Amino acid sequence: PLNIGKIAEAAENSVSLEGEFKEIPAPSTTLEDLPKGVESKNRFSNVIPIPDTRVLLKQIAGDETSEYINANFVRGPRDEPQYYIACQAPLESTVPDFWRMIWEKQSKLIIQLTDLFENGSAKCADYLPPSEVLDCHRLYGDFQVTLKKRELKQGYIISFITLKHMNDNLRRDIVHYWYTDWPHSGVPQDPKQLISMLLECRTTVKDGTSSIVVHCCPGTGRTGTVIAIELLMRIIDTKKPIDVPRTVYKLRRDRSGSVQTKEQYQYKYFIPLFEMGSRAVDDSSGEVASDDDTSSLHSFSTISSNDTKAVGKRKRKGSSKPPPKIGYVLKSSVTEDHGKSLFGVRFNDHLKDDSPKIFATAGSNRVTVYECCPSGAIKVICIFADPSPGPHAEEFFTCAWSFDKETGRPILAAAGEKGVIRVFSLATRKCIKNYIGHGTAINELQFHPLLTDVLMSVSKDYSIRLWNMRSDKLIAVLGGVDGHRSEAISADFSRDGRWIVSGGMDHSLKIWDIGSELMKGALWDSAKLNNKHYKTVQVNFPVFSTRDIHRNYVDCVRWIGDFVASKACENEIVLWKPGKINSSEIKGSQISKLHVLTVADCELWYIRFGLNVNNKVLALGNQFGKTYVWDLDIDNLMEAKHVLLSHPKCNTAVRQTAISRDGSVIICVCDDQTIWRWDKIKDEDDSVNDDSPDLLR
Repeated sequence: PLNIGKIAEAAENSVSLEGEFKEIPAPSTTLEDLPKGVESKNRFSNVIPIPDTRVLLKQIAGDETSEYINANFVRGPRDEPQYYIACQAPLESTVPDFWRMIWEKQSKLIIQLTDLFENGSAKCADYLPPSEVLDCHRLYGDFQVTLKKRELKQGYIISFITLKHMNDNLRRDIVHYWYTDWPHSGVPQDPKQLISMLLECRTTVKDGTSSIVVHCCPGTGRTGTVIAIELLMRIIDTKKPIDVPRTVYKLRRDRSGSVQTKEQYQYKYFIPLFEMGSRAVDDSSGEVASDDDTSSLHSFSTISSNDTKAVGKRKRKGSSKPPPKIGYVLKSSVTEDHGKSLFGVRFNDHLKDDSPKIFATAGSNRVTVYECCPSGAIKVICIFADPSPGPHAEEFFTCAWSFDKETGRPILAAAGEKGVIRVFSLATRKCIKNYIGHGTAINELQFHPLLTDVLMSVSKDYSIRLWNMRSDKLIAVLGGVDGHRSEAISADFSRDGRWIVSGGMDHSLKIWDIGSELMKGALWDSAKLNNKHYKTVQVNFPVFSTRDIHRNYVDCVRWIGDFVASKACENEIVLWKPGKINSSEIKGSQISKLHVLTVADCELWYIRFGLNVNNKVLALGNQFGKTYVWDLDIDNLMEAKHVLLSHPKCNTAVRQTAISRDGSVIICVCDDQTIWRWDKIKDEDDSVNDDSPDLLR
C-alpha cells in the first residue's frame, strides 16, 4: 500500500510499474469452462467468464444455453460479492440476453466504454434507441427499451431509459453512461471527464443496492481499468493507503483478463493523483466543481438571467477565469489543380481522436479526401470526380460525413450546382447512390447527429429536404407557405436532433420542429425497407421565424447547445437564442441576442465558419485570406478575443474552415484552390513566424 507521496513516485517509474504489472497473477480460463452450445454467444474465443463468478440467467423452456451470458460478478469496495457486473459488449444476437440480465439482476446503471465501431470493426451492437424525440422505442425479446432523455456531456453521453417487461407489464428506470473519448489504443489523455462521469454515476444508484454493469468490447481491458479506478477512488474517500496491484489481482479473480496493458495499469497510478489534486483545488476554493462548471457552452442551457449582457458569466467564488491564450502555427498548404474555388471542407468527426485526421474538400468537379499527417503535411487519399464533359460537369459546393451502420466504414455525401446528391464509399472508392429532387443547386448538406442514415440538403429552390439513405426515400420537404422566400443557404441540426435552424437569402432565420408527432412518424416509416407506399411529408410552417437579426444574406448557421450562431454578409457572427433567455420554449419570433463576434472584410456571401462545439472553438475566414479564431471556453462571453491567422501567400477569400474533432487542427479552403493547415500550439513558448519559409509547403 502506498500513500500519496509514494504514488507520485511510482507513477513516474514506468520500468518499475511494468515489472509490477507482469508479476500480478492472471487467473486463466479455457473453452472447457464453457457450457456446451454457447460458443456463438462469445465475441472472442479467448475471453471466457470465470465459472465461479459467472452471471447466470434464468433458464427458458428447459434450454440450458439460455442461462449463459459472457459476464461476471465483481466484488465491490468492501468485498460485496455482486457490486459490479463486468461483461462483453452485446452481439446483435445477444442483445435480448443483455437486457434480460439487466432486468433479472435489477441493475439500474450501465457504463459503456466502447464505440459501436472502431477503425472499421464492429465493437458493440447498438442496443439503445437512437433518439428520444424521433425514434425512442426498441423491442428486444420480452423487453421494450424506451429512451426518455439524452444529455451530451464533455466526453460522455447520459441516456435515461425505461425498461418494460412486456409479459408482466412492469417498468424500471435505467441510466446509461457512454464514455465516448476512449482512444482505439492506449488510454484517455485527460482523466478529467472520466472522473467526472464516475462521480456522477455515484449519484444514480445507492451503494450496493443493485449491480453496476460495465462493458467495453471484450469486457476485460477498459472494463477492468474503469472498475479498478472506481475502486481506487473509493479507497481515496477513506483516506487509506492505495494498493494498486492488490486491487487488480482481486479484480482478475472475478473477471479473467481484466486490465490488459501496461498503459492501462499505469493509468491507475495517475488517476489517484489527479483525483487528490482536484479535491485539493476544490477544497481551497470553498466549492465543489461540477461538469457544468467546466464548460461555458454546455452550461448555456442552464443560464437564468434577465440581462443578456450576463450570458456566459458563471457565478463563482474568487476570481473569474480569464480569456485563454491560444495560438496556431502554419504547418503546410497544398494547391488543387482544377482552377476553381474550393467552397467546402469537412473533417470526419466519426473517427476517434487517436485515428488519422481525415477531411474532404469540395470544389470544381471534385471531392478530394485528405489526411493530416503527423509530420504536418497534407496527403491525398482519394479523389472523386464527375466525369461529365464541359458545361455538364458538376461544381461541388458542400460535403458531409457519415458511416455505414453495418460495416462502420465511412461514407461521404457531396452536392453542388446541379442539385444532385452523390454518396461515395471510401471502402470501394465509388459513387454508391444518387439522389435527385431539388430543381437546382444544393448549398449545404448535413447528417443527423443521431440518425446517421438521415441526410439534410439545403437548396437554391427555397426548400430543405430530408432523405433516408438506408431506404432511399425522401422523408420530408421543409418549405412552402411560411418557408424561405428566397434561396436557402445553410441549415443545421440541434445536437439532440429535434430542431433544424435554417438561413437564406431572404435575410430570415427559421427553426423547424422535426420532433413533432408528424415528423417522428415520417422518420419511422421512411426507415422501413419494404414500405413502397411511403408518402413524403410536406412541412409548410416553421415553429420560429425572424428577420430581426440580420439585414443581409444568412449564409451560415450552427447550433451551440440551446443557442444559435449565425452569419450574414455583415462582418459579424451573432450568438442568439430563440425566445427568452431563461426559457426552453421555441416558438414565434422573439429572440435574445447574446453577443456579436466582429471580423473585418467579410462582406462576400458564401463564406462559412467552422465550429467545434466540444472544444468551443470557432473559426471564420475573410475575403482577403485572414482567419479569425475564437476560443469560447471562457467565463464571460463578452471577453471573447480572437487570434488572427495569416500568411502573405494566403490572400484570397477563405470560403470555409473546418476544425478537427480534438481541436488541434484548423483547415482553411480558399478561392485560389489552396488548402491551409494550421495546428494548435502545444507549448506556451512556441511562436508563430508567418514569414518563415519552412512553414509554407
